[in-house]
Amino acid sequence: MSSSQIDRFNEVSAKLLKDFYRNFPTPHYATPESIGLTDEKPEFVHGEEKVSDEYKALAKEVRAVLLWLIDEGFIVDRNYQFGPSHVLTSDGLKALQQIDPECKAPLIAR
Repeated sequence: MSSSQIDRFNEVSAKLLKDFYRNFPTPHYATPESIGLTDEKPEFVHGEEKVSDEYKALAKEVRAVLLWLIDEGFIVDRNYQFGPSHVLTSDGLKALQQIDPECKAPLIAR
């Protein structure tokens, strides 16, 4: 993995963790728009999502980083059938404090 790939991973993972922090403890579904990678908002036409190829690439990247964060225990997927199901774990909150000390973890998670 190249240095630029690690830098991009660090950028996307920090944005993801901060997005989940803003919604903590409510389950959330992160998107390229919600984490600040784009201003594009998906349009739904007849139940089908209409987005640019750039948005699709960003969504794929966000999903890959999200899956890694889930596998490593920083985010939990509650596997809800409908609606958002991802929430920061205490490990995710602790990691985020290292990235951005202004993001305070709840006392119970310290």
